[in-house]
Amino acid sequence: MARVLLDDGDIQDLYSDGVRAKNPLAFVEQLAAAARTPGALAPGTEPSYVLAIAADLCEELGDHEQALALTTEAIETDLPDPAPLYRYARRAELLILSGRHDEGMRELEALRPRLGSEVTSSAIIDALEATGQAELAVDWLTDAIRRLAPQYANLAVHGEEADEFDYLVGQRRRIRHELGFEPDALDLTSDGDPAMPFDSALAPSLFRQQDDDYDAGDSVDRAVLTGMLFWPEDQYAALVARWPDLAEGYGGDWSGHRAAYKLQAESHPSTYPIQVVRGQFEELLAHADERGLDPATGPARASYATDLARRGLGIDYPPERNSPCWCGSGSKYKKCCGFG
Repeated sequence: MARVLLDDGDIQDLYSDGVRAKNPLAFVEQLAAAARTPGALAPGTEPSYVLAIAADLCEELGDHEQALALTTEAIETDLPDPAPLYRYARRAELLILSGRHDEGMRELEALRPRLGSEVTSSAIIDALEATGQAELAVDWLTDAIRRLAPQYANLAVHGEEADEFDYLVGQRRRIRHELGFEPDALDLTSDGDPAMPFDSALAPSLFRQQDDDYDAGDSVDRAVLTGMLFWPEDQYAALVARWPDLAEGYGGDWSGHRAAYKLQAESHPSTYPIQVVRGQFEELLAHADERGLDPATGPARASYATDLARRGLGIDYPPERNSPCWCGSGSKYKKCCGFG
C-alpha cells in the first residue's frame, strides 16, 4: 500500500483538529515528526512551513517556549537559504513573549532597516503590536514612511514594494486610530477620502482601483486589511441591476466576481489573515442612507464592509474543508470553491 504523503491541506487540517482537541500536544508532535521525517511530506510542502504551523499551534495553547523552539528550528531548516523575513520577526516576537525581551528587541532592531522594503516586512510591526508596543510601532512606521516617501510619494505606483509602502501608511493610520490619536498629515495620505468618516479608511477591501472608488471586485491589488466584501449571487444581481456600470469592475458577471475573488484570496499573504464579509444589497442602501453616503460609490461600500466586519459577520478564509463554502452556495467548501 502506497504511503500517504501530507500536503499543505493536510497540515492545515491537523492544525485545525489540534486547536479543538483535548490533547493538542499530540498534534504538535505529529506535525513536528512529519517535518523531521524524510519523505513524509508531499512535493511542494516545505518542512519549515510544517514546523511553523506546529509553532502556531503551540502558541494557541499558550506555550511560547515550545513555539519559540519550533520557530527557531523552522528557520534553521531553511538553511543555507535564509528564512522569510516574517519568520525572523515571528521568532523575535516569541522571544519577547517568552520573557527574553531584550534579546527579542535586538532581533527586531536588526530587521528594522528592511521595514517597507519587501512584502511581509510589516510582520515587524505585527510583532511590536503583539507584544504591547503599539506606540513604538507607530514611531517605526513613521520613520520608515518618511524614509521611503520620496521613492513612493505616488501611491498609484505599481509593484510589490509600492504595495508594501501603501500598506505601511494604512497600518500606521489604523494603529494611531486604535490608540485614540487624531489624524495627522501622514494619516491623510492613505487610501480613502479624508472627508469621509475616519473609520472608512479602514474598510476591509481586497480589490482597489487607483482612485477612491474601490471595493471587492475592482482592479486587483494586494490586500492591505483583513476583510473582503463579497456579493452572493442574488445580491450581486440586485447590485448590478441598480448600477449596471459596476458589472465590468466585478469581472463581467457573478461567476467572474467569484473567480476573481477566489484568485486574489488564494494569493493573499498568509501574514495577513483575511475574512469574507458577504454583502446584502438592501443593507447597503440602509447603511449609506444612515451615513449620508451615495450607495453607488466605492467609499459607501467600503464603509458598509467595515461595519459588517466589526459586527463579527466575517467568515475566516479559507473555511474548514467541511464547513459551508464562503461563496454562499450551500455546499461544503471542499466540494465547491475549495475543490481540488
